[in-house]
Amino acid sequence: MKNLFYSIIALCSLTAFGQEKNYSFDKKVSYKISLPEEYSTYFEGQKDLLFVTYLSKDAILGTSEGGPYVNGSFNKDAFFINNSKFFEVYANSLENQLSIKAPYYYEGVSDENLKPYSDNLFEKFLSIKNLNSSTTINGYKCNEYELTSTIEGENASTLCIDEKNAINNVGIIFPQTKLKGLLVRYDAGDFNGLTIQSIANSNVKVSFDEKKEIEDFTNEIAKKKQEYDNLMSNVDSTTSAVEAYSPDNRYEDPIINYYTYQSSESNNVNNLFATIASLNYNLVYTDNDFDGNPDIERSTALTTAQGSTNQLIKQFKKNKLANKSEVKELNELFKKYYDDAKAFKLVDDPNYDATDAAAAAVDSAYAATEVSLADYYDPYESTYKTDDISVIDLAINNPDVKEYLKIAPKHCTDLKTKIPTFSDKDLGNLVYNYAGQACDLYIYNSGSVSLTETVNALRKSVLEINNKTDKLTKDDKEKLITFLNSLD
Repeated sequence: MKNLFYSIIALCSLTAFGQEKNYSFDKKVSYKISLPEEYSTYFEGQKDLLFVTYLSKDAILGTSEGGPYVNGSFNKDAFFINNSKFFEVYANSLENQLSIKAPYYYEGVSDENLKPYSDNLFEKFLSIKNLNSSTTINGYKCNEYELTSTIEGENASTLCIDEKNAINNVGIIFPQTKLKGLLVRYDAGDFNGLTIQSIANSNVKVSFDEKKEIEDFTNEIAKKKQEYDNLMSNVDSTTSAVEAYSPDNRYEDPIINYYTYQSSESNNVNNLFATIASLNYNLVYTDNDFDGNPDIERSTALTTAQGSTNQLIKQFKKNKLANKSEVKELNELFKKYYDDAKAFKLVDDPNYDATDAAAAAVDSAYAATEVSLADYYDPYESTYKTDDISVIDLAINNPDVKEYLKIAPKHCTDLKTKIPTFSDKDLGNLVYNYAGQACDLYIYNSGSVSLTETVNALRKSVLEINNKTDKLTKDDKEKLITFLNSLD
């Protein structure tokens, strides 16, 4: 199942301009996430972790609420389903606009994650079977179906659907099943599932320009690939300089180059492999006396590492962190890894030169390829003048970050009630947006504020207010000046 902790939701109504569409969601359906027992300690004493979906007739916006690492901000990772396309998106709380989420790095990212969208939220669909049984869950009578799907092997899940309910989220989440109705429960076997918690009315509205966002995503991936290729070419050109630091051929050792064995199409297999292999590296190359030589004899270290690996893989299977096919693949990858590691011989480099001149050459080579952290951020683009700030959604109004208001100016609490009543109706919204965005900057550390978007919205408000100044009545001007002077 795709990561349920990246989520939010939306409907469609075509705007008069361009390709951008507005989506309105009138229903909010929340599901309690029942995690496996081994994760329960991480959420002890916390609110229930909820999988929240906002629904329209033919689209869904999803997110998560509750738990220790999930805040209620609308400005976060989300997913959006429309026309059987699954998008991982960011939901921008300032403009209520969705943008497709691109991976942070190009290296090691699967081909699936280099696409702007996929055709499923859950695993690859194979078949659906009517179990001809029904049950009642939280007051909803539902019929049970067995869903067979696959990532690395066949997996059976159980769906319980209220097929008489007017809400049809099953048809959007599981379009391949051809079923309709309200999803009451989803049980994936190795994942304890989702159980319906509540249904409420909603007035969530977002906009999404699919064509533009796909183009932006494609361009971003091409940019990251080019950056990666450039980085790799620099690394290749400095290999000899790096090796000048090494008295032997250790940088050819499979124990150090374990990432080359992470060749699975499954991200889970690659991540679990790296978890174990990094432990092996620490064991084989422990050098507590800093003499440049490993403390543990190599064959002993490898035998110990291999025994530990076998035990960890068994624990992965027992705790359902890896399914049967993933365990099989892990064992195959580690067999190749250990066979190569045992065949590898650590040999002194006869050309090793430890003189100051060699060290200086290495330092020079590194300096030539040094990359600034600033290179990992996108350059500034002047777009704020075209931003739509008619819908105001401020972090200071989010009850989940209420405690952060203590680090903001006092006027930020209940700010809307302090905005003067102007004869120019637009002016009131502009002043509220300006002051509110400034307040949001003070609670940036809450994790609920997107810095660039907040600054852009603030600048747009100032620009609009300035453009209005000459046209304002004397009374409105006095109220505006008095209010701005009242802010601390």
